Amino acid sequence: CFPEEFTTEAVSYLPERDDVFGSKTWFSVRAQKERIDIDMILHDKRPDRERYSFVLDHPAQKMYEIHYQNKTAKCTIRPITEKLEKLCLSKKAEHRGTITIGGVLVSDNYIETLEQDKEKVLVDVLVANNVNIPIRAIERQEKTEKVIIREWWNFEEEVHHDAFILPEVCHKAAVTPRPTTKVDAINNKIPHFFHQ
Repeated sequence: CFPEEFTTEAVSYLPERDDVFGSKTWFSVRAQKERIDIDMILHDKRPDRERYSFVLDHPAQKMYEIHYQNKTAKCTIRPITEKLEKLCLSKKAEHRGTITIGGVLVSDNYIETLEQDKEKVLVDVLVANNVNIPIRAIERQEKTEKVIIREWWNFEEEVHHDAFILPEVCHKAAVTPRPTTKVDAINNKIPHFFHQ
């Protein structure tokens, strides 16, 4: 499993759509809060300046979705019921080997294959050896074969105390009645950001 508390930056690439997203995540099991800031870098091969922030406050059972565009912000609040759990590799993940990146970074390679076709890899993950810090993941959606590639850097096992402070626009926003999950909410705005 990954650490219970961390801050990291990432880039995600969806080759089929030529979309590139930069993101930063603050994750705290102890506080039961998570924040994901997503910047659209390229959308359909064109620069895009949209930005989304998703702040999940599990004790309050609310997710704040903030959309920034053209120097304005809009906040939507949705009910959530899920609990924030440690991020772990699947129990189906198999250790494929250990490699060294750049001559110094010892990394473990894990894969998860399709149950009925062990040759078809669904997830291929590199993590730093002994500290379980993610480096790179390649994920393939089982039904559609769509691929997403993610790389992480600047991984720190801490979360700054002000990471979960909400912008003013969220203090006036109404709660929409329809519950959601983090994956559904983000995929609704940025299709295929998370594979399901």
